[in-house]
Amino acid sequence: MLLAFPLAVFLMFYAILRKKGADWRTAVLAASVFLGASLAAITETLSLTRLVTRGAVATPWLAIAIASAVYLWILRQRSSYALHGTELSLASADRTVN
Repeated sequence: MLLAFPLAVFLMFYAILRKKGADWRTAVLAASVFLGASLAAITETLSLTRLVTRGAVATPWLAIAIASAVYLWILRQRSSYALHGTELSLASADRTVN
């Protein structure tokens, strides 16, 4: 169960990078580096306060997963809005020509 959170973070970060135009190799490498850095930061931070428990490990991963999902949703909304706005402007330009 706990493996689902880092996996979700990896997949969402990969999707964010692909949405921003990175090729798949760069996206996989960057998502892997982000996952490793997050893993090290979370583990080191929790070990300083001796809180390496299931709940304490799951909480930051869940927070990162939610933040990634929200950011990916915002990116998709912006791109669909920009695409929709472009279609509308092209349609209105076609009407003025005819």
